[in-house]
Amino acid sequence: MTKVLDLRTDANTEPPIEMKRAMFNASMDSNGDDSITPKLEETMAELMGKESGLFIPTGVMADLIPIMSYCGRGDGVIVGENSHVVASECGGASTLAGAMIHPLPLDTHGMMNPEDLEMAIQPDSPPHRLPPTKLICIENTQLRCGGTVLTAEDQQQISEVANRHGVPVWCDGARFANAVIHLGISFAELAKDLDAISFGFMKSLGVYTGSVLCGSTDFIERARRYRTMLGGGLPMSGFLAAGCLWALEHGIERIEEDHINARTLAEAIANMKGLNIDLSTVQTNILLFQTDCIPHEEYVARLEKHGVRCSVLSGWRGPVGIRMVTDASIGRQDIESVVTAMHRALKK
Repeated sequence: MTKVLDLRTDANTEPPIEMKRAMFNASMDSNGDDSITPKLEETMAELMGKESGLFIPTGVMADLIPIMSYCGRGDGVIVGENSHVVASECGGASTLAGAMIHPLPLDTHGMMNPEDLEMAIQPDSPPHRLPPTKLICIENTQLRCGGTVLTAEDQQQISEVANRHGVPVWCDGARFANAVIHLGISFAELAKDLDAISFGFMKSLGVYTGSVLCGSTDFIERARRYRTMLGGGLPMSGFLAAGCLWALEHGIERIEEDHINARTLAEAIANMKGLNIDLSTVQTNILLFQTDCIPHEEYVARLEKHGVRCSVLSGWRGPVGIRMVTDASIGRQDIESVVTAMHRALKK
């Protein structure tokens, strides 16, 4: 049976048997308490250079809780246009947190213009015609720009503007590990100008599910309350935390392989007549490309017939391209098979 190569997302990676074993062997201490989750929270807080951490069951919940923690109903949140918070979370920020989303344009690498940000921030003072800005959200890496990376200097520019207005900066870091690997710096160095970060384990690190919020002790205490409110206070989360701890110890450096495979695939696409890709945006494990004469949906359907699954990625203003994502399930030989299938799918 021909292997189906699934490049739709890195959120469906099959965990290695060693991670499964670590999860299966996770146990309560002698008092029946979960000691593994607190260990994960402490480990992540130290890794990020923050005061405290909090385990969150899912990435979407880890994005919603910071908004609820920093904003009241009717407050404003500035986010990048096409950010996951805007385009992939069913309007939870507005519906559940009562916050008003103010999207700003991003450049091709996912960066807000600091001058645009300066003008967009609204004060919390009379006559209160516009929602006061209580939070700025960035995303690193930026999914809908092709997995592009914000550098520490980029984040510092955002934070400098935010600090002048007393507004905290929170990062949706579902793929923050990819950014760290690409830049070759520590987690703490990249997170130093962030007030809070949601770090995800389900994407490139291949854990079944789980995120950790990191920030000040005050922020984490507020977040803990909202986690309970949303049903995310799992008393038996140690088995998930064990998988996350295993991934931290064994899975970070492996991410570089995903980046190399994505780059190899992107360079092959750049040489295919009928396809277009901006190689400058291929920095991590995500790539977006366009078709010249074949509708995106049709080309995706053709690829599936040749054993390759990918997807058309949509944004705030419509489709942004065909997305392919590499992860631990896609090896170098698989990339060669994908390239062959793409050539065949370009033919009638």
